[in-house]
Amino acid sequence: MWLSDYFAIRFFWKKWDARLVKLMIPGFFFGIIIGATLLVYMPEYWLRKGLGMVCLLFTGLQAWQEFGGEKQPPRIGLGMGVAIGLLGGTVSALFHSGGLILNLFFLSQGLTKVPLVASIIGVWIFLNPVKLSSYWIGGIVNLKMLVTSLLALPLTLAGTWLGKRALDWAPQRAYNLGVLALSALAAVRLLWE
Repeated sequence: MWLSDYFAIRFFWKKWDARLVKLMIPGFFFGIIIGATLLVYMPEYWLRKGLGMVCLLFTGLQAWQEFGGEKQPPRIGLGMGVAIGLLGGTVSALFHSGGLILNLFFLSQGLTKVPLVASIIGVWIFLNPVKLSSYWIGGIVNLKMLVTSLLALPLTLAGTWLGKRALDWAPQRAYNLGVLALSALAAVRLLWE
């Protein structure tokens, strides 16, 4: 997935919200280090349950706004950006679900689908090397996994291309509801496991 971001960046060049990307990076950086450390040393049961509850609550609030007829979802203050980045980085390292946090935060900032996806890619371009390095140092990733990932690269690139086509096709409201539905499913899965 890390390499697919470098392929996808050409579709989204300069379509990101640089202010929000810069806001997310510091928190995500430290969150990834915290999350990788927790992944190596701590049981994850309660972390998964807590994350699932928070995500389900936030997804519910966003969906209520979407169905309530308001044009914009409620905004989370930018002052919370670093804290949300810290949470997102931790979640990303633990469950590879940091995109869930980014999606929900960027939706709350009023980003439409293309700037939202471009901003997510902008964050991952800088932080996935940190995540991969943390996994390598923690012994979570090994050489066999890296070689296997490289062999799957053509499928990843095809998926990136198809994802861009689907993004172009999807109406904004359908995209928002799709993000919320997938977020709710991810939260329920965390709570169920």
